[in-house]
Amino acid sequence: MKPSAHLLVLLGTLAWACGGESSSGSNAAGSCRLPAPCGGDLVGKWQVTKACAGKPVPVRGCPGSSMSITDLQVTGTLEFRADGTMTDATTGSFHGEMSIPNSCLSSTCDAKRVGADQCTPSSDTCHCSEDVAGSTSPSVMTYVTSGATATLTDSTGSAVDADYCIQGNVLTWWFLGDDSAASQAERITGM
Repeated sequence: MKPSAHLLVLLGTLAWACGGESSSGSNAAGSCRLPAPCGGDLVGKWQVTKACAGKPVPVRGCPGSSMSITDLQVTGTLEFRADGTMTDATTGSFHGEMSIPNSCLSSTCDAKRVGADQCTPSSDTCHCSEDVAGSTSPSVMTYVTSGATATLTDSTGSAVDADYCIQGNVLTWWFLGDDSAASQAERITGM
């Protein structure tokens, strides 16, 4: 099983982060420093300002799997509207490494079948790598917020939850792994 290309781009797009800043009571996502979740009004247009990825995240729908992102580059904007829609007009690239248990695969560990650039089988896991790059057409998604959590849903119905905090004109959000530890984070600035 392989996440859709759109979901990979969505995860990559949603993996911007906070470099070396620190704040009292911050949570760590890899080398990213995060504020405590505080919520806020997402409505507006936001410019990507920094990017990084944290710890590996599970491949949706496949227990025991993981995907890590390195060499992340993201530019562009996100626009949240009061009607619950969001336009993602970002361009991104990253290198992804996936470990997928054979039990999640409907056939053999084959790069073409998995949809990766390269795969290497082991006795119980398929290890794959993929370089994802390029621009995407602006995509429209829906979002809902509850407290300091936003749920984003793409046109295929794939959804991700993100905790977030808006401080002044800076939005920082992060995505939680299965163990509730921050897995990826992003920082964007209001325009």
